[in-house]
Amino acid sequence: MSGSAISFGNRQPATAADAWSLTASRLGCGNATTTSASTILTCMRSQNATTLLAASLAIGPAFASTLNTTAARLYEGIIGPFGPTIDNVTVFDNYTQRAAARQFIPRPVLVGNSDAEACYFAEIGGIPAAEQDLITTIVFTCPAYHIARARAQAGVPAWQYRFFGSSSHTFSCILLKLLFSAPRR
Repeated sequence: MSGSAISFGNRQPATAADAWSLTASRLGCGNATTTSASTILTCMRSQNATTLLAASLAIGPAFASTLNTTAARLYEGIIGPFGPTIDNVTVFDNYTQRAAARQFIPRPVLVGNSDAEACYFAEIGGIPAAEQDLITTIVFTCPAYHIARARAQAGVPAWQYRFFGSSSHTFSCILLKLLFSAPRR
């Protein structure tokens, strides 16, 4: 539900390291050129979760401006710079090629999304409502299709859905607005 390994792409190790360094610097923990890795780690571990989250979200827009695709900039600027990082053990850099080569668990799969997936981007990132359907299609519906199609072509049972509940779009957008407009403690 709501995305796949290919929805937003994954971070390269160097990208994740840059985000770590920017966040550490923002929190006064130093950076790779001024402070040892162990000192930075000790300082970062001393921060509470709220402070870490706020710092990582605060660097999102500046960090995103260094990325090379519109989708990456959009995602990083809204969500923040941390997430799955390619290690080619658990997170891979070539999901499309892996699917074509049938390198996936051959078990039945049900994949899909709602028609309101882009509400998050609209509410948090200021994405115009007119672009919500396009974002939902590109980031959620099409990747789900590719997952289902690769498995079906390999003879693995696969189903794709898109939920169009009578009020799912309105409800999801209202819920997101409430969640992100609530006062922070």
